[in-house]
Amino acid sequence: MRVISEKDAAASYARAWNTGKAWSFLRMLDRKVCYASQWVFEEMKGRRAIRKYLKAKLKTMKKGDSPVFAELGVSRIGDPGRDLVIMAQGDKESVQAVVLFEVKQNRIIRFDMCMPGLYQPEGSGEYPGM
Repeated sequence: MRVISEKDAAASYARAWNTGKAWSFLRMLDRKVCYASQWVFEEMKGRRAIRKYLKAKLKTMKKGDSPVFAELGVSRIGDPGRDLVIMAQGDKESVQAVVLFEVKQNRIIRFDMCMPGLYQPEGSGEYPGM
């Protein structure tokens, strides 16, 4: 059995955003997964709720005229060297957020969308699925 790392989780999440297809990422989620965003007051809990939310976000993104780019990267501060996804919208330089993952027993148990300044991400130039 292959062990899933935070980098694997990041690559799967980035691929979901870059292709509009989330099935691979959703399969990695623990049943009790938590998702938090610094822009939203309450955490989202449970694979079912997150599946519904993410599918709706991807559908909205496809209809929009401002593309989303999800790049693999690492943090330079906060937790240096930690794998993350750098989220940009409009163009690849317009970074809006970073997403970090926590993996336990081969499942994503938590992921957080944070302000990029907290981690000063360094991009890899890799955009999974593009």
